[in-house]
Amino acid sequence: MKVFATGKTDRRKSDIVLHETLEEFDPTEVPPDEHPGGGVGFEARRRARILQGQSAWDDDFVVLGPKLYVTKDFEKRARELGLAGRQVLVSGTSKQPFTTEDLGRFLCKIAHGYATAVYGLGSFVPFLTDAIRDIRPMYLSHYVGKIAPWFPYVDGDNYLHVLEDKVVKVGLRQLIVVRIRLLAVDHYPAYEVVVGEVPS
Repeated sequence: MKVFATGKTDRRKSDIVLHETLEEFDPTEVPPDEHPGGGVGFEARRRARILQGQSAWDDDFVVLGPKLYVTKDFEKRARELGLAGRQVLVSGTSKQPFTTEDLGRFLCKIAHGYATAVYGLGSFVPFLTDAIRDIRPMYLSHYVGKIAPWFPYVDGDNYLHVLEDKVVKVGLRQLIVVRIRLLAVDHYPAYEVVVGEVPS
């Protein structure tokens, strides 16, 4: 049995109605560039431990969410499709199990690949190879976290994805930090991943 949830768009209410079938909904084909979109994202709970000068600790990689993110012109697209003031169906299933650890490892792969392309193979001491290969301890929360609030990220309004790199000094160490913001154009969350250390 599948359960589908719909929520009324009246902002004063947060009614949730559960439906066991889709019989009362009329399907409509919508071209991808006109679809209102929407997807689930997760925010990191805290900054990477290494950037706070804390010792390595292989704890659980904790994220906040899931949160629903939509295109910045969601209301306009919804109006053009005649959805304004109507119920919106939020549903989805996945045959593949997903864990927050999967998200952390996914971010590690992106950050490591990007840093290798920018700085060159062998130019830094890598921190993420065990996490990428699913070898414990991975230290995900030690190297992956949310962005520093005083270090603004590139405005992603005009970009599908945003990747940035920076060398950050922590004590006597120079750490390569890659910022990742997938689906930046739709204001998905940003992450900081500490990829490795620049040799002295």
